[in-house]
Amino acid sequence: MPDRAIGTSPQVYARVAGVIWLIVAIMAPFAEFFVRQGLIVPGNVAATADNIVASQSLFRAGFGTDLVVFVIEVALAA
Repeated sequence: MPDRAIGTSPQVYARVAGVIWLIVAIMAPFAEFFVRQGLIVPGNVAATADNIVASQSLFRAGFGTDLVVFVIEVALAA
């Protein structure tokens, strides 16, 4: 019988990291371009606040997406 080292192959870790980066690559643009670009009115704080109040669920989805992306990036860095 061949003598194999017990453990996980580095290729498995690389594939998992690649899938996680793919998730980040999908989630981060959603939060940045779809949510922030749609809610924030440059130079007009009152209009921005009105947009956020009118679309609270969208704002919360963007915030939650940012939070998930930040946690994933910290985990990948570790």
